[in-house]
Amino acid sequence: MRLKFWKRFKMPELPEDIERLVLEYTALLFPEMTLQLIMISRSVKRWIEPLLYRNVILKEINMARQFIHTLNRRPREFFLTYVRGLCLPYSVTNEEATQILKACANVSALSFWVFADQVMDPTLDAICQLPLTVLGMRLEAFNGTLLEEPEISKMPYRNITHLDIYDDKSVWLSWTWEGWDAFTALTHLTFWDAFHSWEHWSNETQAYDSPLRFLQLCKSLRLCLFYLYRLPAHEPSFPDKRIVLLESHTDRHWDWERRLVTNQNDHGTAEEFLKQRQD
Repeated sequence: MRLKFWKRFKMPELPEDIERLVLEYTALLFPEMTLQLIMISRSVKRWIEPLLYRNVILKEINMARQFIHTLNRRPREFFLTYVRGLCLPYSVTNEEATQILKACANVSALSFWVFADQVMDPTLDAICQLPLTVLGMRLEAFNGTLLEEPEISKMPYRNITHLDIYDDKSVWLSWTWEGWDAFTALTHLTFWDAFHSWEHWSNETQAYDSPLRFLQLCKSLRLCLFYLYRLPAHEPSFPDKRIVLLESHTDRHWDWERRLVTNQNDHGTAEEFLKQRQD
């Protein structure tokens, strides 16, 4: 129906720069309409197509391999210029991940779901070369040979403002967080797969100790978000007021994608909770 609509649709007589602004703004507000918009005309396709690739969300392996096929058909400069957000799925191989990361070498936001024990050095090197400000991944991949927690010197920490930790709680509960004060730009920290419910949290003796060690180190942090599958009936009192609990999503790519394209996301919701506490 939408495609038929756009075929019948006739743009009003507007200056070209205004027409372009209207269509680009529409594509940003309603990304699901981007494919329909680029079918209006060749000139509209030239305007809108870069927006289609601004955030590349590859939710499963077939999407990743189709994207690699697209990489091989277009000039390298296109992806270096336009791709700014990238999400890679669990099942992508190291070779595929490295190829995509190198082709999109100017990505500033990366969500990397590959299991830590499957990530090899070439892929980690490609990640560390990115100008990242937003990173979500299993940080266990950066563990040192004799260490049971990430080596900060191996991580792209300098400009990270938003960090999502995908590691299971059994991994990060044992961390000492030594050296994490190097994350001087960090403002938002999110723990996925934190606890199943508040009851599990309150029964875990290390539940407070581990994240509190980091919160004491990171003075720049404004928000520490934990996802639980089942929230308590009433908000508990935390020793650090930057901690917020939210219910976990069934589609984990959904909120991460919304963060890139709109302010209507879980970070915004959590920050509203923090404001209410202050009031």
